[in-house]
Amino acid sequence: MSGNNNNYNTALGIGAGGATYLCVSKYGAKPVIKGIMSKWADYTPGEKSVLEGALTRSYNKSGLAAKGVEIVDINPANKDVAFDKFVKKIDKLLTDFIKVYIKPKDNKKINIVGKDTNVYKNLKKFANGVAAGKNAFYHTISKQLLINKKEFSFAGFHELGHAINANMNPWTNALHWGRHGFAFLAPVALVVGLLKEKKPEGEKPKNFMDKVETFTKDNCGKVVFMAMVPTLAEEGLASINGHKLAKSVLKPDLLKKLAKTNALAWGTYFASAVAMGVGANLAVKVKDRIAQNKN
Repeated sequence: MSGNNNNYNTALGIGAGGATYLCVSKYGAKPVIKGIMSKWADYTPGEKSVLEGALTRSYNKSGLAAKGVEIVDINPANKDVAFDKFVKKIDKLLTDFIKVYIKPKDNKKINIVGKDTNVYKNLKKFANGVAAGKNAFYHTISKQLLINKKEFSFAGFHELGHAINANMNPWTNALHWGRHGFAFLAPVALVVGLLKEKKPEGEKPKNFMDKVETFTKDNCGKVVFMAMVPTLAEEGLASINGHKLAKSVLKPDLLKKLAKTNALAWGTYFASAVAMGVGANLAVKVKDRIAQNKN
Protein backbone atom coordinates (compact mmCIF):
# COMPACT_ATOMS: atom_id res chain seq x y z
CA MET A 1 0.00 0.00 0.00
CA SER A 2 2.81 2.41 0.85
CA GLY A 3 4.28 1.92 -2.62
CA ASN A 4 0.94 2.75 -4.22
CA ASN A 5 0.58 5.79 -1.98
CA ASN A 6 4.05 6.97 -2.95
CA ASN A 7 3.24 6.58 -6.64
CA TYR A 8 -0.05 8.40 -6.15
CA ASN A 9 1.63 11.25 -4.27
CA THR A 10 4.32 11.51 -6.93
CA ALA A 11 1.78 11.64 -9.76
CA LEU A 12 -0.32 14.14 -7.83
CA GLY A 13 2.75 16.23 -7.12
CA ILE A 14 3.79 16.29 -10.78
CA GLY A 15 0.30 17.37 -11.82
CA ALA A 16 0.09 20.06 -9.14
CA GLY A 17 3.61 21.28 -9.97
CA GLY A 18 2.79 21.49 -13.67
CA ALA A 19 -0.40 23.41 -12.92
CA THR A 20 1.54 25.77 -10.66
CA TYR A 21 4.01 26.52 -13.44
CA LEU A 22 1.27 27.12 -16.00
CA CYS A 23 -0.60 29.51 -13.71
CA VAL A 24 2.44 31.50 -12.60
CA SER A 25 4.15 31.66 -16.00
CA LYS A 26 0.94 32.53 -17.86
CA TYR A 27 -0.75 34.85 -15.40
CA GLY A 28 2.00 35.94 -13.01
CA ALA A 29 3.46 38.52 -15.37
CA LYS A 30 0.13 39.76 -16.75
CA PRO A 31 -0.41 42.59 -14.22
CA VAL A 32 3.16 43.80 -14.81
CA ILE A 33 2.85 43.54 -18.59
CA LYS A 34 -0.52 45.31 -18.50
CA GLY A 35 1.02 48.09 -16.42
CA ILE A 36 3.95 48.40 -18.82
CA MET A 37 1.69 48.49 -21.87
CA SER A 38 -0.46 51.20 -20.26
CA LYS A 39 2.65 53.42 -20.23
CA TRP A 40 3.39 52.92 -23.91
CA ALA A 41 3.58 56.24 -25.65
CA ASP A 42 0.47 57.13 -27.62
CA TYR A 43 1.23 58.38 -31.11
CA THR A 44 -0.83 61.11 -32.73
CA PRO A 45 -2.04 60.71 -36.33
CA GLY A 46 0.64 63.20 -37.35
CA GLU A 47 3.38 61.22 -35.59
CA LYS A 48 2.13 57.98 -37.15
CA SER A 49 2.35 59.58 -40.58
CA VAL A 50 5.93 60.71 -39.91
CA LEU A 51 6.87 57.25 -38.64
CA GLU A 52 5.33 55.59 -41.70
CA GLY A 53 7.53 57.61 -44.06
CA ALA A 54 10.56 57.25 -41.79
CA LEU A 55 10.16 53.47 -41.70
CA THR A 56 10.30 53.30 -45.50
CA ARG A 57 13.39 55.54 -45.60
CA SER A 58 15.09 53.44 -42.91
CA TYR A 59 14.39 50.26 -44.85
CA ASN A 60 15.82 51.80 -48.03
CA LYS A 61 18.99 52.84 -46.18
CA SER A 62 19.43 49.59 -44.30
CA GLY A 63 20.65 47.41 -47.17
CA LEU A 64 18.07 44.76 -46.23
CA ALA A 65 16.46 44.83 -49.67
CA ALA A 66 19.68 43.44 -51.14
CA LYS A 67 19.38 40.55 -48.66
CA GLY A 68 15.88 39.72 -49.91
CA VAL A 69 14.01 41.31 -47.02
CA GLU A 70 10.74 43.05 -47.87
CA ILE A 71 8.09 44.99 -45.98
CA VAL A 72 4.53 43.77 -46.47
CA ASP A 73 1.95 46.43 -45.65
CA ILE A 74 -1.07 44.46 -44.45
CA ASN A 75 -4.31 46.17 -43.45
CA PRO A 76 -8.06 45.37 -43.23
CA ALA A 77 -8.55 46.16 -46.93
CA ASN A 78 -5.88 43.83 -48.32
CA LYS A 79 -5.32 41.31 -45.52
CA ASP A 80 -6.68 38.25 -47.35
CA VAL A 81 -4.64 38.87 -50.53
CA ALA A 82 -1.49 39.83 -48.60
CA PHE A 83 -1.76 36.83 -46.30
CA ASP A 84 -2.31 34.45 -49.22
CA LYS A 85 0.90 35.68 -50.90
CA PHE A 86 2.76 35.44 -47.59
CA VAL A 87 1.70 31.82 -46.98
CA LYS A 88 2.42 30.78 -50.57
CA LYS A 89 5.97 32.11 -50.27
CA ILE A 90 6.56 30.19 -47.04
CA ASP A 91 5.05 27.04 -48.55
CA LYS A 92 7.32 27.25 -51.62
CA LEU A 93 10.46 27.88 -49.57
CA LEU A 94 9.77 25.00 -47.19
CA THR A 95 8.76 22.63 -49.98
CA ASP A 96 11.91 23.42 -51.98
CA PHE A 97 14.06 22.94 -48.87
CA ILE A 98 12.53 19.52 -48.13
CA LYS A 99 12.86 18.34 -51.72
CA VAL A 100 16.52 19.40 -51.93
CA TYR A 101 17.81 18.44 -48.49
CA ILE A 102 15.43 15.77 -47.18
CA LYS A 103 14.56 14.24 -50.56
CA PRO A 104 11.28 12.43 -49.81
CA LYS A 105 10.80 9.14 -51.67
CA ASP A 106 7.47 10.09 -53.24
CA ASN A 107 6.36 13.24 -55.03
CA LYS A 108 3.20 13.81 -53.02
CA LYS A 109 2.30 17.37 -52.13
CA ILE A 110 4.10 18.36 -48.93
CA ASN A 111 1.42 19.92 -46.77
CA ILE A 112 3.14 22.16 -44.22
CA VAL A 113 1.09 25.35 -44.29
CA GLY A 114 -2.15 24.09 -45.80
CA LYS A 115 -5.38 25.63 -44.59
CA ASP A 116 -6.09 22.61 -42.38
CA THR A 117 -2.75 22.85 -40.51
CA ASN A 118 -2.09 24.49 -37.14
CA VAL A 119 0.80 26.41 -38.72
CA TYR A 120 -1.61 28.08 -41.16
CA LYS A 121 -4.12 28.87 -38.41
CA ASN A 122 -1.47 30.40 -36.15
CA LEU A 123 -0.02 32.49 -38.97
CA LYS A 124 -3.53 33.64 -39.88
CA LYS A 125 -4.17 34.67 -36.29
CA PHE A 126 -0.95 36.71 -36.21
CA ALA A 127 -1.70 38.27 -39.61
CA ASN A 128 -5.18 39.33 -38.50
CA GLY A 129 -3.63 41.05 -35.49
CA VAL A 130 -1.15 42.80 -37.77
CA ALA A 131 -3.89 43.96 -40.13
CA ALA A 132 -5.81 45.37 -37.16
CA GLY A 133 -2.77 47.45 -36.18
CA LYS A 134 -2.13 45.51 -32.97
CA ASN A 135 1.06 43.67 -33.85
CA ALA A 136 3.93 43.37 -36.33
CA PHE A 137 6.47 40.64 -36.95
CA TYR A 138 9.46 39.68 -39.05
CA HIS A 139 9.26 36.15 -40.47
CA THR A 140 12.75 34.68 -40.79
CA ILE A 141 11.90 32.04 -43.40
CA SER A 142 10.07 34.29 -45.85
CA LYS A 143 12.22 37.35 -44.97
CA GLN A 144 9.06 39.44 -44.80
CA LEU A 145 8.16 42.11 -42.27
CA LEU A 146 4.38 42.14 -41.87
CA ILE A 147 3.05 45.42 -40.56
CA ASN A 148 0.16 47.84 -40.81
CA LYS A 149 2.32 50.80 -41.79
CA LYS A 150 -0.35 53.41 -41.17
CA GLU A 151 -1.21 52.33 -37.63
CA PHE A 152 1.82 50.47 -36.28
CA SER A 153 4.95 51.86 -37.94
CA PHE A 154 6.57 52.61 -34.58
CA ALA A 155 7.05 48.83 -34.14
CA GLY A 156 8.56 48.50 -37.60
CA PHE A 157 11.97 49.79 -36.53
CA HIS A 158 12.28 47.02 -33.94
CA GLU A 159 11.23 44.44 -36.55
CA LEU A 160 13.81 45.82 -38.98
CA GLY A 161 16.25 45.25 -36.13
CA HIS A 162 15.28 41.56 -36.13
CA ALA A 163 15.87 41.47 -39.88
CA ILE A 164 19.31 43.02 -39.40
CA ASN A 165 20.12 40.42 -36.73
CA ALA A 166 19.09 37.62 -39.09
CA ASN A 167 20.76 38.84 -42.27
CA MET A 168 23.65 41.23 -41.72
CA ASN A 169 26.00 39.40 -39.36
CA PRO A 170 26.71 35.67 -38.83
CA TRP A 171 26.97 36.07 -35.06
CA THR A 172 23.67 37.87 -34.65
CA ASN A 173 22.15 35.42 -37.13
CA ALA A 174 23.23 32.60 -34.80
CA LEU A 175 21.63 34.44 -31.89
CA HIS A 176 18.46 35.10 -33.91
CA TRP A 177 18.01 31.39 -34.65
CA GLY A 178 19.62 30.03 -31.50
CA ARG A 179 17.26 31.82 -29.11
CA HIS A 180 14.54 29.35 -30.08
CA GLY A 181 16.74 26.36 -29.27
CA PHE A 182 17.67 27.79 -25.89
CA ALA A 183 14.03 28.64 -25.15
CA PHE A 184 13.20 24.98 -25.76
CA LEU A 185 15.46 24.13 -22.81
CA ALA A 186 12.99 25.84 -20.46
CA PRO A 187 10.25 23.16 -20.71
CA VAL A 188 12.94 20.45 -20.75
CA ALA A 189 14.37 21.78 -17.48
CA LEU A 190 10.88 21.93 -15.98
CA VAL A 191 10.18 18.31 -16.94
CA VAL A 192 13.48 17.20 -15.38
CA GLY A 193 12.70 19.18 -12.23
CA LEU A 194 9.29 17.58 -11.88
CA LEU A 195 10.26 14.01 -12.73
CA LYS A 196 13.57 13.82 -10.85
CA GLU A 197 13.18 12.53 -7.31
CA LYS A 198 14.56 14.76 -4.58
CA LYS A 199 17.69 13.21 -3.11
CA PRO A 200 17.86 12.53 0.63
CA GLU A 201 20.05 15.04 2.44
CA GLY A 202 23.71 14.12 2.11
CA GLU A 203 23.30 11.74 -0.86
CA LYS A 204 25.68 12.48 -3.72
CA PRO A 205 24.93 12.13 -7.48
CA LYS A 206 26.03 8.74 -8.87
CA ASN A 207 27.27 9.75 -12.33
CA PHE A 208 27.52 12.64 -14.79
CA MET A 209 23.89 12.44 -15.94
CA ASP A 210 22.71 12.22 -12.35
CA LYS A 211 24.76 15.36 -11.59
CA VAL A 212 23.16 17.22 -14.51
CA GLU A 213 19.64 16.16 -13.53
CA THR A 214 20.23 16.98 -9.85
CA PHE A 215 21.68 20.39 -10.69
CA THR A 216 18.73 21.11 -13.01
CA LYS A 217 16.23 20.11 -10.35
CA ASP A 218 17.94 22.06 -7.56
CA ASN A 219 18.23 25.17 -9.76
CA CYS A 220 15.18 24.73 -11.98
CA GLY A 221 13.95 28.31 -11.75
CA LYS A 222 17.38 29.71 -12.57
CA VAL A 223 17.87 27.30 -15.48
CA VAL A 224 14.47 28.20 -16.95
CA PHE A 225 15.22 31.93 -16.67
CA MET A 226 18.70 31.48 -18.19
CA ALA A 227 17.16 29.60 -21.12
CA MET A 228 15.32 32.83 -21.93
CA VAL A 229 18.40 35.09 -21.75
CA PRO A 230 19.25 34.64 -25.48
CA THR A 231 15.69 35.76 -26.28
CA LEU A 232 16.12 38.84 -24.08
CA ALA A 233 19.47 39.55 -25.73
CA GLU A 234 18.14 39.19 -29.28
CA GLU A 235 15.09 41.33 -28.55
CA GLY A 236 17.25 44.02 -26.98
CA LEU A 237 19.69 43.94 -29.90
CA ALA A 238 16.79 44.26 -32.37
CA SER A 239 15.66 47.43 -30.59
CA ILE A 240 19.22 48.81 -30.59
CA ASN A 241 19.62 48.17 -34.32
CA GLY A 242 16.19 49.63 -35.01
CA HIS A 243 17.08 52.71 -32.94
CA LYS A 244 20.24 53.22 -35.01
CA LEU A 245 18.13 53.23 -38.18
CA ALA A 246 15.54 55.57 -36.69
CA LYS A 247 18.21 57.98 -35.45
CA SER A 248 19.01 59.10 -38.97
CA VAL A 249 15.40 59.75 -40.00
CA LEU A 250 13.58 61.01 -36.88
CA LYS A 251 13.77 64.22 -34.89
CA PRO A 252 15.03 63.90 -31.29
CA ASP A 253 11.63 64.18 -29.57
CA LEU A 254 10.00 61.44 -31.64
CA LEU A 255 13.15 59.32 -31.45
CA LYS A 256 13.06 59.54 -27.65
CA LYS A 257 9.41 58.52 -27.65
CA LEU A 258 10.21 55.53 -29.87
CA ALA A 259 13.10 54.50 -27.60
CA LYS A 260 10.76 54.57 -24.59
CA THR A 261 8.27 52.35 -26.39
CA ASN A 262 10.97 49.82 -27.30
CA ALA A 263 12.36 49.80 -23.75
CA LEU A 264 8.91 49.14 -22.30
CA ALA A 265 8.29 46.41 -24.88
CA TRP A 266 11.56 44.72 -23.85
CA GLY A 267 10.33 44.92 -20.27
CA THR A 268 7.39 42.67 -21.15
CA TYR A 269 9.81 39.95 -22.29
CA PHE A 270 11.82 40.34 -19.08
CA ALA A 271 8.69 40.11 -16.95
CA SER A 272 7.63 36.94 -18.77
CA ALA A 273 11.08 35.36 -18.30
CA VAL A 274 11.00 36.15 -14.58
CA ALA A 275 7.51 34.68 -14.26
CA MET A 276 8.67 31.51 -16.00
CA GLY A 277 11.65 31.19 -13.64
CA VAL A 278 9.55 31.81 -10.53
CA GLY A 279 6.87 29.42 -11.81
CA ALA A 280 9.43 26.65 -12.40
CA ASN A 281 10.93 27.13 -8.93
CA LEU A 282 7.52 26.95 -7.26
CA ALA A 283 6.46 23.99 -9.42
CA VAL A 284 9.37 21.86 -8.20
CA LYS A 285 8.75 22.86 -4.58
CA VAL A 286 5.06 21.98 -4.83
CA LYS A 287 5.80 18.64 -6.47
CA ASP A 288 8.39 17.68 -3.87
CA ARG A 289 6.19 18.71 -0.95
CA ILE A 290 3.30 16.56 -2.18
CA ALA A 291 5.46 13.63 -3.33
CA GLN A 292 7.16 13.42 0.08
CA ASN A 293 3.87 13.37 1.94
CA LYS A 294 3.70 9.85 3.39
CA ASN A 295 0.25 10.21 4.84
